[in-house]
Amino acid sequence: MRRYSAPATTCARGNALGGYVLVIAVALGLGTAVAQSALVFTAVKLAGAAYLMFLGIQALRAPGTELGDAPPLPDDAASARACSSGSATRRASCS
Repeated sequence: MRRYSAPATTCARGNALGGYVLVIAVALGLGTAVAQSALVFTAVKLAGAAYLMFLGIQALRAPGTELGDAPPLPDDAASARACSSGSATRRASCS
C-alpha cells in the first residue's frame, strides 16, 4: 500500500492546487463574468467535459495489470505529471 501513497499524495496536492486556482479566479471576478455570459459558460463547460473525456480515454487505453502487480515508483517527472493532472482535473470538474 505504501507504494501508492506518494503518487496519491502528489495527485491530491495537484487537486488542491486546482481548487486554489478556482478560488483566485473567482476572487478576481472571473466567476461573475463566466456566470453572466452564456457563451463563455458553455465554452468552459464543454472544455471541462472534453478534458474529462480525454482522461477517460487515456485510462481505457492504458495497458492493464494483473492483480498484485505494482507499477514502479514514479520518478520526479511522473510526480510532476500527477500533480498537473490532479490540478487540471479539479479545474475541469468544477466547470
